Amino acid sequence: SRRSARRPPENPPRRTIPPDCPARLDIGAIPGNGRRPFTWIGLRALRRAVKFLIRPDLEGTFNLVAPEKLTQRKAARLISAHYKARFTIPVPAFPFRMLRSEAADVLPKGQRAEPARLHASGFGFEFGTPSLEKFLCRLEK
Repeated sequence: SRRSARRPPENPPRRTIPPDCPARLDIGAIPGNGRRPFTWIGLRALRRAVKFLIRPDLEGTFNLVAPEKLTQRKAARLISAHYKARFTIPVPAFPFRMLRSEAADVLPKGQRAEPARLHASGFGFEFGTPSLEKFLCRLEK
């Protein structure tokens, strides 16, 4: 007997979400109390910065982060809004430790870093001063 090929139901394309991203479950997660600093950098800017720093006249430690100063609460709200999470909740450090082992300590505690040496060496970000909100919008393109 002949079987007809089944067509998948036509659904709108979903955004690509990392498998461990809580927004995938329509939940935004604020690590800890949300008042700690949140540092980030886009992959394109990271690639450009590494390429820029591979020069014989530059040596030492450079912070490869965007200059934008955010709290974890603000970043979580921006990411949740981007992925259309229904609500955002604070999450204590314990669940992060279960999911990510020792590396999860950085998430609830936050980390303040500024790209001072990167700027002083002459590096410029491609789209002016980067913002997480603009970065998330560019993900769609």
